[in-house]
Amino acid sequence: MPFSVRRDWVRYKLFLRRIGVIVLPVLFFTFPARAERSHRLGFGVRNSTIINNDEYFHIPNTTGITFLADVLNPFVEYDYDHYANIELGAIMQRTYGSNFSDNELDPVKPWMRLTVRPWKPIRVIFGDLAYPHDFYAPIVWELHQIVSETGPTSFGAGQLKETGVQVIYDDHGETWLPRNDFAYRYDKSDTPTMPLEKMVLEDVMQYRRGIFHGDYQTHWIHRGGEQSNPASRIISNTNDLVQMLGGGLDFTHFGFDANYFMNHHSFQYRDTQGTYTQSDGNGSLSEIYTIWGPLRVGFFYWLSTAYYHEDMNPVYARPNLFGHSVRWVSMWRDGIRTMIEYAGYTFQGAGSGGSTFLPIESSLTMKVSWEFHFPILEWKTQDAPPIAVGPDFRTTPAKESGDSRVFDDYYPKR
Repeated sequence: MPFSVRRDWVRYKLFLRRIGVIVLPVLFFTFPARAERSHRLGFGVRNSTIINNDEYFHIPNTTGITFLADVLNPFVEYDYDHYANIELGAIMQRTYGSNFSDNELDPVKPWMRLTVRPWKPIRVIFGDLAYPHDFYAPIVWELHQIVSETGPTSFGAGQLKETGVQVIYDDHGETWLPRNDFAYRYDKSDTPTMPLEKMVLEDVMQYRRGIFHGDYQTHWIHRGGEQSNPASRIISNTNDLVQMLGGGLDFTHFGFDANYFMNHHSFQYRDTQGTYTQSDGNGSLSEIYTIWGPLRVGFFYWLSTAYYHEDMNPVYARPNLFGHSVRWVSMWRDGIRTMIEYAGYTFQGAGSGGSTFLPIESSLTMKVSWEFHFPILEWKTQDAPPIAVGPDFRTTPAKESGDSRVFDDYYPKR
């Protein structure tokens, strides 16, 4: 896919007009008051190398996925007094193997991000967002974010980046408040030729207090648009909403949790006749696990009724699943992170000898990620009397404002 700056810039202009009424008040009323300002101009790069193999069994019209890919995100950044950070660059994915565009860079997209810290634990991000968001796999499957947008899969196109508005609260356990990642994405514009805009509203909340943990997650996908013709005015709307509420206990080397999922899917097509359909489902996911340093081993059970969500791991469309996962996550010096995970799934079905447990998926993922920031120029200026008063951010590392991950990688991706 060519480097389509023109097409993406049209989307950005529409997006900036819609959020400008939010950005300007945030910058104005939270501007920190100090006599001296620090400035830093630098170069940054994020990189993720992914090896993935997913084999599926007993799922009609579904093929496995095996690929090796490298996602590179170079950018120039300007940091203003640890309060505002601007990134301008590109994000690209190189997939290896003839099934993925003969090893070409596919695709390449512009990268633009503004991060503002109105208060120390809060990051407000405009433009290209920080992800992944640590969703459970029955809601959002992380593979959707690392498979090439043009890669041939059975689950539709992946997504190389997310664009919108994001508010992250994380005080790193200093208070009793939960960590929260809220994002609004505007993925597709509504045009006369393709009148189906796509918007996504998502939220991940994590509460940790002693041995107790609680979680709330929601993910809403909306597609809609309208057309006019001489005979009638046609409106089409699709809403795909899922919510999850759960919790559990974490001890020194083991723990368990239980989570309940509710999904709602509606489709409305209104013309002279009018059509409306609605379906609701639910599911529960229970897990026991043990943790020894970087190693996490878990055993889980999934039970559902008519549950479906567009971005979920497709194996959770089954009404029952038994699974296990082994995950190793290591943090090395200079921000280098490695992850290896194996997951296997079985379900209770009819075999040659009657009811038995049948395999449905075997998954192996290896991922190496790193992020470096290189200062080019640093200087300080004397400030005039402030137009607004805000808190002091000089204890906040500048690098953290451009962090590519939202929270610690707590959940297994299953």
